[in-house]
Amino acid sequence: MHDLLDPIGTKLRGQTLVNLTSGTSAQAREAGEWAQQRDAHYLAGTIMAIPSAIGADAAVLLHSGPRSDSESHRTTLDALGTVTHLGADHGLASLYDAVGLGIMWSVLNGFSHANGADHGGPVGGPRSATRSRPLRSLQFAELSPPPHGEPSGGRTQQGAHIPMSNDNADTSAVSQLLAAYISVWNERDQQARRAILADVCTADAVYVDPTITAEGRTAIDAYVEGWQKQSPGMVFRFGEVRSHHDLAHFRWSFGRSIGSPEASGWDAVVLAHGHISRVYGFFD
Repeated sequence: MHDLLDPIGTKLRGQTLVNLTSGTSAQAREAGEWAQQRDAHYLAGTIMAIPSAIGADAAVLLHSGPRSDSESHRTTLDALGTVTHLGADHGLASLYDAVGLGIMWSVLNGFSHANGADHGGPVGGPRSATRSRPLRSLQFAELSPPPHGEPSGGRTQQGAHIPMSNDNADTSAVSQLLAAYISVWNERDQQARRAILADVCTADAVYVDPTITAEGRTAIDAYVEGWQKQSPGMVFRFGEVRSHHDLAHFRWSFGRSIGSPEASGWDAVVLAHGHISRVYGFFD
């Protein structure tokens, strides 16, 4: 991108750049700062589709950056496929892309491994001569424990419940959830912000830091809105995540799009049924 656009940097003033090539979150944020230095607008994105799907609803396109820039070019973006704006942080689209690819390859590798078991041996290994019958998908469904609160034997024919590991939570899924939570702090549109909160937090979620306790999604939204009014132009950035069972903690920082962070810290999170139940914020 820089090889192409650096020579015409002065002509980019007032223009909107939409980058749909894959990269890292750090590269996306650097590109956003690069564009801002040239008085240009920037949307970072990624395409989750094969080339023949572009222009159809089956093409999923993710992008992040200022919502106003997204809305200004919504008609053009919608012509490419099903477009989702993830938040103001330019790094979000790359993060979601990495998470999606991680899930995809995990599923494909799991299928390949299961296919080997289904045929009586490991993938690429000799077929077991002693197995009396192949290990079929139904056997996995029979062995899968029921969801919490569902009595044994109460399984339906709609499919098996596959729970999260008791030893290690799916860090990719948790990272995606927490990235969506951080986007709440960057989302200045109240309706959109409340919609994200409803997706990621339980109705009785509680946020606690050294300055406040906010109980429920409405109270959390009010606190976020107050912070945004006191901190115009500030953007939260999402850092390293660690998780196990229904617990997680992650690093964060915030500052202007250009320059070093003005504050940083880490949050501890309690999860409940795939949603955020408690957030405990700590400042560096």
